[in-house]
Amino acid sequence: MVFEVPASKASIKQNQFQFKLPDSKKTYTLPKMQYISSDIRERMQRTSVTLKAAIDAGVEPDPADALEASKIQRELFERYAPGLYELVTDDQIRAIQEAWQEASSIELGESSPSAD
Repeated sequence: MVFEVPASKASIKQNQFQFKLPDSKKTYTLPKMQYISSDIRERMQRTSVTLKAAIDAGVEPDPADALEASKIQRELFERYAPGLYELVTDDQIRAIQEAWQEASSIELGESSPSAD
């Protein structure tokens, strides 16, 4: 007997984070952190743990780690909200990411709670 993997719950409205840009009627949607691609989530967590460790130790984070975090962030937005990255500034990206993390009820570097 072949096991059939259940469909992702990322498209269920309660599992999504919605936001709008100033002066825009378009609503953008990102799956909550627990429902993004496992590959992106794992790379985000790994990079954020490395960056946080450097900051907590009072040292400048490795520029390569900061660049990797930025690349992953862009990949995330391009996958789930194509074209958005070109429309926003760094401070807007940070605001979206902070609100998204809060809506997801987890912080980068934490393990995701089970998604039942």
